[in-house]
Amino acid sequence: MKILNQYIELKTKFTLNDNQIKSIDLISAGKSLEEIHFNNRENGIDVQFWQLDLFESLIRSFNELEKKKSKIIADLEHQDIENKIEVIEFIKAAVDDSKIEDIYRPYKRRKKTKATLAREAGLADFADWILDVAYGKSDSSVSLEVKAKEYLKPALGFITYDIVLKGAQDIIVDRLLKKAEIREKLSDLYYTKSTLKVEKSDSFKNTKYNSILTFKEKVSSLLETKNYYKFPMVKKAWEEGQVKVLLEVDKTELVEQLKSQILKLEKANPWAVFLTEAFHKLIDVHVVPSITQEIIEELLLVSESETIKRLKQDYQKLLMTPAFGEKPILSFTQIKENQLEMALVTDLGELVSSTAVALDKDSSQADFKALVQDIVKQIPVGAMAIGLSPFSRTIESFILSCFENDNKKLPAPIAFVDMRGVSSYVHNAYEADRTKTKMDHTLLTVARRMQDPLMELAKYSAKSLLDIPSYVSDEKLLPELIKVLKYCISVVGLDINKATKLHLELVPGIDSELADKIIEFRTQKSRFVEKQQLRSDLNVSEEKFDLISTFIKVMISKSILDKSQISGKDFPAIKDFIKDQNLTPPVVLSAEQEAQIFESKWKSIFGESKLKFILKELKSPYADPRRAYKFFGFSEKLKNLNDIKVGWNYPALVTKFSSFGVFVDLGVQQEGLIHLSELSSEFVSDPRKVIGLGEWVYVQVIDFNPEKKLISLSKIKAEKTSADKSARTKSSFKSGSKSEGRPARTERNGEKKFYPKKDSEQKSRNSSDRDRKNYKSPDQVQVDEAANAKPADLKPKNRNNTRTYAPKQTGKPAGQPNKVKREGEGSFDRNAGAKQDRSDKNRNHKKFDKKDQKPQDSKGSKSKTPFNNPFAALSNLNIKE
Repeated sequence: MKILNQYIELKTKFTLNDNQIKSIDLISAGKSLEEIHFNNRENGIDVQFWQLDLFESLIRSFNELEKKKSKIIADLEHQDIENKIEVIEFIKAAVDDSKIEDIYRPYKRRKKTKATLAREAGLADFADWILDVAYGKSDSSVSLEVKAKEYLKPALGFITYDIVLKGAQDIIVDRLLKKAEIREKLSDLYYTKSTLKVEKSDSFKNTKYNSILTFKEKVSSLLETKNYYKFPMVKKAWEEGQVKVLLEVDKTELVEQLKSQILKLEKANPWAVFLTEAFHKLIDVHVVPSITQEIIEELLLVSESETIKRLKQDYQKLLMTPAFGEKPILSFTQIKENQLEMALVTDLGELVSSTAVALDKDSSQADFKALVQDIVKQIPVGAMAIGLSPFSRTIESFILSCFENDNKKLPAPIAFVDMRGVSSYVHNAYEADRTKTKMDHTLLTVARRMQDPLMELAKYSAKSLLDIPSYVSDEKLLPELIKVLKYCISVVGLDINKATKLHLELVPGIDSELADKIIEFRTQKSRFVEKQQLRSDLNVSEEKFDLISTFIKVMISKSILDKSQISGKDFPAIKDFIKDQNLTPPVVLSAEQEAQIFESKWKSIFGESKLKFILKELKSPYADPRRAYKFFGFSEKLKNLNDIKVGWNYPALVTKFSSFGVFVDLGVQQEGLIHLSELSSEFVSDPRKVIGLGEWVYVQVIDFNPEKKLISLSKIKAEKTSADKSARTKSSFKSGSKSEGRPARTERNGEKKFYPKKDSEQKSRNSSDRDRKNYKSPDQVQVDEAANAKPADLKPKNRNNTRTYAPKQTGKPAGQPNKVKREGEGSFDRNAGAKQDRSDKNRNHKKFDKKDQKPQDSKGSKSKTPFNNPFAALSNLNIKE
């Protein structure tokens, strides 16, 4: 283990502490990263998951290195070499792969080389004679050519004295190869001083590589992780034979120095020319090409490993997208220009029904609008989700037209849902379940991705969600992405009653057999109401139960412990603790009460760190570590490219990264670019440090070329403009409150004048104030359109791009809204929505009678009427009452 720790310290530049060493020991013992991470979190050990991930990768590399060392040592044991014991000890102590290669290279068994063939022809004696004469150990008046004739072997191919001389020279070169210092010093020179250059090859045809013909970069710079993206394109062009890759360095001085140190020849030596030729042959034919190949492989390794690291970050960002929560959703998508598709999805992610409408038929549109209005009257829809596509803005306009009579008050917020990876997922889902159409699968996944992105995206192929370069191998990438998925599942916690087999198998301790048993139990008997049922009903062993119970949740349980990520083995003690301290979860403690608990017997029973963890879980049960959900939407003033105005701020969705910046979707079917220099006021080498894939951000247009459709954006200027506008707005409201007129405005002469308010404007402001009191969603992101508009354009009905959503009316007295809020989610005030309760007895999901629905296909209705209502039994459906 000592060598392993040395290896990890060498690779990470860490000085390992006791907790890190313990974690390394646990990983080596086969414990899962999720289990170790949970134990660390439970016991207050500050070893983060990314460190565990790094340690696991290094342990795997170390084990591979140990296997390699064992093979090398076994090979050396059977060779007759000088200083065998010393060489083997060097290899055993080595913790660097390149160092091991340098030691072993002279003794590596190779296929028959020219030197091997020369030895088989008996030319080794000739080579010895040459060296003896060269260094004065033997005198001879015979020339090389005459001596070479004694070693002619026509049967073995050595038919002339010139070929014999070359054979003897190959043997001498092979012996010089065993001088490790030659390669070591040249390698240092090439790694630190050489420049990688690209030249056009004779077969160059592919013009897409024109941009790299001027490529010239220091090898030391290319090996830096921040420049990981620079080499792969060069390597691809080189492999295709389009270009030549050269490493340029002035090695003349070093070669001369090595030659004098190794050969030690006198200048007047008549044999110097022959041995000097052998030395240069060693450098130019054997050492330099080998170092070049090694550098190229290392450059590619750096590119691949750094790319995988960033792909893992992107994947985790997508998986940990904020969840909207268990609320009914109207899901919309459009795959054809004249066909809109819609589905109602329950709070549990179940499809009620779906339909399609032809937008080119007025009668169909009217019926469809009436249907949408009818649905939102009967069902407390949480949101209207639109799948992002070229038709997203058309769908948005159509939804708004459904409520055009009162478009200030939508019944539910509109949300745009990323559609990356949907096509491949829907294809696979349709093949597995043909009871639903492809349209149904698409609409269903759009809604589920909004309700719980982690649970839904776990079903997707990870590769379909990411832009993976061709040089990244699946063999290395996919295990790392699965590791990320397992981590996200373990951190968020898995609701055992909603999990599929795919989800369950990601939980430490649950194998395929147990996953089948859990699903069978849910299908044939009932849902789980407590974690202990794993022991009592499925006969899970105590040890496995203790592990599994930390990662699963039973959200319909009456016990707060079943909804937490506390291990089942601690339940009895925690129940006694709650009773002894007279606590009522969720626990709210004052500083004095908490201090008293840490002075009680429970500190010695649990330990200080574990007691802190337990109190944290009891204070915030089933807390979601993901950020609160916030509603974002594209600017209503930006419908197409012609609407873009330089200097204006717009909301945008981050779609992909590049080496020079970030591409974002503005909702105009043309992506814009935020250059690295416009992401932050500080230097940014990697955009992921500032912004995440799938995030909504505010950007300012700093340049727009309509002809080339190039949109240059700035995040820095958008933030600055918003901050300045906010400061000005506060100042305006303060000054306006002190007078009966409008806020003061500075005239050209420097005097400030106040303008009296018109009656209509005063009424409008009062109305706006009432609307804000009636409803103000904390989820709604304030899009700073105010920065783009003149003061006179700030209309109360659509201020800052924030729509007002009409509360649903029930029999409750006015002024008593129900606020539905789940931990880790945003809240959405709704007067009509009955209080959402997680308990099973409060759910009343009556199944939709499919007999009332006529078969639908992707082309729309098969009925005689232009529009078919598949929601005929909607009045029988009660969602979360």
